[in-house]
Amino acid sequence: GIFVVMLWLSPLLTMVAFLTFPVLGYIVYKMRTTMSTGWGNLRRSVSNISAQTNESVNGILVIQAYGREEHNIRTFESLTQDAHNTFMSAARLEERIWPSIEFTGVIGTALVVGVGSWMVLRGDLTVGFIAAFVAYQSRFFAPLNTMGRIYSMVLKAMASAERVFEFLDHEP
Repeated sequence: GIFVVMLWLSPLLTMVAFLTFPVLGYIVYKMRTTMSTGWGNLRRSVSNISAQTNESVNGILVIQAYGREEHNIRTFESLTQDAHNTFMSAARLEERIWPSIEFTGVIGTALVVGVGSWMVLRGDLTVGFIAAFVAYQSRFFAPLNTMGRIYSMVLKAMASAERVFEFLDHEP
């Protein structure tokens, strides 16, 4: 509905507002691929820690009998360090993407204000009209931003579900 109102108010400003859509599409496409890979790698790392812990607990008598405690501790530390590094990498990716999306939205608003100011100077529009249009623009993009964050959570959940399905798909 907001898009229709924006289009009705000013087709030119609406086109200017949506000039950043291709950039947003590219960012979301890159986000999907990189974040999906990053969170999937983290789930595998956590799975490796769980497997190592399970093996160590179940085989504690054998580990003690052969004096392998230090080896198991080093293996566990290596796995947890790997999981930490993988998590930090995925988190850094995610924290670079959201500011990029926000910045792209700011660029879109700046373009609208710039073109709108030019139109005000020509006498075609008023400052109040530009303010109202920018408010509509932010109301349009706010739900998209929220959906993007929800999509990020879905990617994390899909990475976990992928690990479950990998386990279920193994032949007995």
